[in-house]
Amino acid sequence: MILLDGLEFATKHLLASQQANWQGTGRIVSADQRNGGFAMSTLGSSTCTMGELVDRAIRRFGDRPAIVDGKSKLTYRQLGARISQYKSAFAALGLKNGDAVGVLVTNTIEAYSVMAAAICMGVRYTALHPMGILDDHLLIVGDAEIDMLIVEPTAYAARIEPLSKACKIATLGPSEGHTDISALADQ
Repeated sequence: MILLDGLEFATKHLLASQQANWQGTGRIVSADQRNGGFAMSTLGSSTCTMGELVDRAIRRFGDRPAIVDGKSKLTYRQLGARISQYKSAFAALGLKNGDAVGVLVTNTIEAYSVMAAAICMGVRYTALHPMGILDDHLLIVGDAEIDMLIVEPTAYAARIEPLSKACKIATLGPSEGHTDISALADQ
């Protein structure tokens, strides 16, 4: 998957902020306050949440290409609409600011949209490593106090049942007995 322009810029800073968490508040401190050189003034104020970075990139770049995977490409406007649909799906499932979502998915536009929807809502987001073993996934789900785990059933069908004993499961695609969050987002 390729992130273009502002999302690539924002994502690099999101990852850096997750590693450093400069103030321990979940907010990103202006880079010029940390290293005296690089300023984030192109994105506006000196501090913002990760969700605000994504939102600003979407508003700023509109009809420019935003994200590409092997199957499709979305503009910033289209990506913003998809993120909004996932936010509505999360709300319909009862998720709210402060809740925790985990994901076990492949690298797709839909997976990025789910992640961005979570951070834009203030939902804690934890990605499970796709190559991890089941015991590690169960440990992380418990340790991170995941409220809902989103699993891509075409890639991780064998993990759904054991993980459903640890937390509520939604799927990114159809799976018997579980809510398909992508179908819910499409409504």
